[in-house]
Amino acid sequence: MKKLQLLIFCCCLYVLGRGQSTISGRSAFESELPEFQKVRISVLKTNPLAMIISQIPIAGEVRGLYERMLSANQSTMVGVSYNFPNFLMKEIIDSFNVSTNLKLRMSGFRFQAAYKFYLFGQYEDFLPQGFYLGPHASYNYVKLYEAQHRDAFLKVTFTNVSLIAGYQVLIAKTIAIDTYIGGGYKYNFDEVKNIRTAPVSFSKISGDPGLSQFFGEGFKFSLAVNVGWYF
Repeated sequence: MKKLQLLIFCCCLYVLGRGQSTISGRSAFESELPEFQKVRISVLKTNPLAMIISQIPIAGEVRGLYERMLSANQSTMVGVSYNFPNFLMKEIIDSFNVSTNLKLRMSGFRFQAAYKFYLFGQYEDFLPQGFYLGPHASYNYVKLYEAQHRDAFLKVTFTNVSLIAGYQVLIAKTIAIDTYIGGGYKYNFDEVKNIRTAPVSFSKISGDPGLSQFFGEGFKFSLAVNVGWYF
């Protein structure tokens, strides 16, 4: 784990140094660019497949990402997602509600952020395209509860911090395709709160043989593909 942390730290130092040296060398040039070339480009992205397969195995995710260029080769990206029961979990919840006459619900949110250093940016534009490196962080949770007793619940939380390497391509002056891989640290856990007045008692799922592999702390491998449009 110490070797992994050292590697990530060294990579971050390299990326920061690469980005700062590039910007310092271009500052004088950028001050002479025509106004229309100084426009900051924005990108809106999502991944429809996340509604079927998402980071938390019992949930689907409606994802929204916004990226904005800050300079010729640097950008920031933020994202918010709404989590809901995936197809399998929805079947389980619906079956439980029918058999017990209760109203079990599940929902949650995901928040993520990244800072990108495009390694081969061009003077002529501020387009977010090509190879990039940067840090990425994510906080993701879902909560399962009975509609009339929200104080009792099962909450699943996935957190991670990673260094990512990716490539973003812009097609036909409209479409953006962004894919990246990365590695870092994760801490995934679940928690339960039960109260006497609630008609249902919750149990942790981290001990389930089919789900235990997703929980705990340690190395995090990241892989993502997002598509959208830039303007």
